[in-house]
Amino acid sequence: MNVYLYSEDRMLLLELSEALRRMGETPFAVPDFSTLQAFITITDPDIAFLDENLFPQNKILSLQQHVFDVLLDFPVTSMTNPFFTTYRGKVTEQEFTKLAQLVSEISHRHYEKQDLSPKLSTLLSFLILHKNEKIETDAMMHHLWKDCNNAHRKTLHTYIYKLRELLAKNGNNFKIEKVAKSTYRLSATVP
Repeated sequence: MNVYLYSEDRMLLLELSEALRRMGETPFAVPDFSTLQAFITITDPDIAFLDENLFPQNKILSLQQHVFDVLLDFPVTSMTNPFFTTYRGKVTEQEFTKLAQLVSEISHRHYEKQDLSPKLSTLLSFLILHKNEKIETDAMMHHLWKDCNNAHRKTLHTYIYKLRELLAKNGNNFKIEKVAKSTYRLSATVP
């Protein structure tokens, strides 16, 4: 099933995508509107879950109506409270319940454990964009400060330490590993 996930929180998208893949579903992580438009032109969604930080329930209901107006037929609901909508489209109630419970559980757990400063959030988003790639500390410092001095290097190492702690505390299967001197990688461990 093609499951659309719309949120600006890339860590949440990554966690949800990994969990849906393990269920055998095909997730489409959508961090912005242009990506959403591109995905819809190449594949038909079976269901869409939207981050309520971007789409409150009343906007989700109006978006569902818009989906019908452009002759598309798939249910649109919330990530954190998916059962507030009643329309299921072609998705059976059993399939919907299974997906909705998973998405809701992961979303709630994610938001309960989020405690990121803006710079930590920026660094984590950068690592997620380059998941499984080797990234040098200079590239991370340039992304965060557009500068690579010793003070920033020390701060970056503190940020990496804090992100490692956060990822371990959250109970997900992602970790930041040091692969060489001044080179790191965000990777997923097999659960």
